[in-house]
Amino acid sequence: MSAGVAAYFLWSSGHGLRAYFTDDDMMNLYRYWVQPWWRVLWDNVIYFSPSYRPMGGVFYRLAYAVAGFDPLPFRLLFYALLLLNLFLVFRFTRRLTGSDEVGVLAALICSFHARFIEIYCNTGTVYDVLCFSFYFAALSFYVATRQGGRLVQGWRLAWFVVLYIGALDSKEMALTLPLMIGIYELVYHTPFSPDRFFAGKWLVREGLASVLTFVLAIPYVVSKLFAGPLANHPLYTPVLSVGQFMDTWCWYLDQLLYSPGWFTPFRVIVLFGALSAVAWLRRSRNLKFSLLFIIIIPLPILFIPARGGFAFYVPMAGWALYAAIVIVEICEFAPRRILRIQRPSVFTGAPARLALLGLMVLALVRAHRVQRTWTIPCRSGSEQEVIRTLARQLGAHKRPPPNSRILFVADPFAPGAYTPKFIVALYYGDRSLTVEQVPARDASQQRPPAQFVIGYKDQAWMMLGWD
Repeated sequence: MSAGVAAYFLWSSGHGLRAYFTDDDMMNLYRYWVQPWWRVLWDNVIYFSPSYRPMGGVFYRLAYAVAGFDPLPFRLLFYALLLLNLFLVFRFTRRLTGSDEVGVLAALICSFHARFIEIYCNTGTVYDVLCFSFYFAALSFYVATRQGGRLVQGWRLAWFVVLYIGALDSKEMALTLPLMIGIYELVYHTPFSPDRFFAGKWLVREGLASVLTFVLAIPYVVSKLFAGPLANHPLYTPVLSVGQFMDTWCWYLDQLLYSPGWFTPFRVIVLFGALSAVAWLRRSRNLKFSLLFIIIIPLPILFIPARGGFAFYVPMAGWALYAAIVIVEICEFAPRRILRIQRPSVFTGAPARLALLGLMVLALVRAHRVQRTWTIPCRSGSEQEVIRTLARQLGAHKRPPPNSRILFVADPFAPGAYTPKFIVALYYGDRSLTVEQVPARDASQQRPPAQFVIGYKDQAWMMLGWD
């Protein structure tokens, strides 16, 4: 069944392996490339430093060191992470619920979503993918430890903190992990009581990991709000209002459930009211936990302007868990209550599991095909084609000597854009090159001296000359 999930994932999104670099990739890769390796690694250790998501730097630098200016190894490594994340979803949900069926269905639901097209076609979303990897590795490790009757202390606590810091180094959504493990304790283990809390027993035993990771998050939050590259950026500045909160929920639910413009604040409230009613009427700890997961995980992005649907890549696991639990419970309920079969072995054997998986695949294919984004090739973005054709032009000519000056004439990039500089420096692996943009000039006008003069006309790059 796991092989079937992987096959469905690759069939649905495998075209992303052919994606080329984007503007985001050039910016991200150049940002980390100009730093020494030790600095990239050190920023991951000092997780509250004002550096920009340093775990992504490890990904970019590692892939570039191996492959240079070749996108395929980047994509292969990226897709290996996506497959790893599907395995982590399966392992986490199976441990949480004790059901292989729930684990497989949750992984299947997470394997593809047409509104997550940036996940499959833009390596710049590696921060979300890495955050998912570390987040669920940490959460799964915590759940496995507690289900084994052990406390997260000593080396287990140290390893959990390492995974948590890795998630923080990847993306800000990791801030919710302390809340989730605290909720896990309250939902699945000894109920919280005031006398145990004030006696310190809860803090030093079940609550130690939650409290410690919460404390570790404080300098991280301060750095992001006041010192990091995202500080005071209008697209990342929180707007702490109910209106912003509800508008953002409406946007992401429209994306997640393929219902553009349908959700309103009232409908959001009704939806969560219905999900809550099902969880509490069923008295299901698993449904309660998944519902709280759905609500809490996206909190860091609900007070900032909405992004593409891909921003819900990590929260999607909570929706998948809730849906998988409901589907499996329905499949178990119907034979007993409707067909009056007390031990419906025909519904629980291997053939039944494969049939359930097949039905889910058909339902998902139908849901995603309606969106049409399924058929959009990743290279359709104009920025990818511009970068690809420029790289071909650079490769067709001699390598400029160090400290050369390169002019771009009438190029499609915005005036003053850094992208041409990023592409040229990264393609040649030379930090000393100077790249400038100049407007189109009349042939009678003399251009400034440069080793390369590169023009763009009729959607094609051309080498206009060199000194």
